[in-house]
Amino acid sequence: VEVGHNLDKVFKKLKYDKDEHFVIGGAEIYDYAIKYANKIYATVLYEKIDGDAHFPEVSDKYWVRDTASDIHVSKTGIVYSFLTYRRK
Repeated sequence: VEVGHNLDKVFKKLKYDKDEHFVIGGAEIYDYAIKYANKIYATVLYEKIDGDAHFPEVSDKYWVRDTASDIHVSKTGIVYSFLTYRRK
């Protein structure tokens, strides 16, 4: 694990790295980092969740969905699936 405190420097350093790297954010971090991403691993919840922080829109102008898992139901009744997107 490597921690970076300046996203511009981190992404510049990783630009030509062939390994996968993951951004663990909050909404502001995801919104900033999505422009650098080539792939998105997303968990989609199929219910309305109260809150004011959300993942940025994954626009089909820039992204194509690669995979979609079956729909799952958690032990607490939350319906979800896993999606992956790649940049066009």
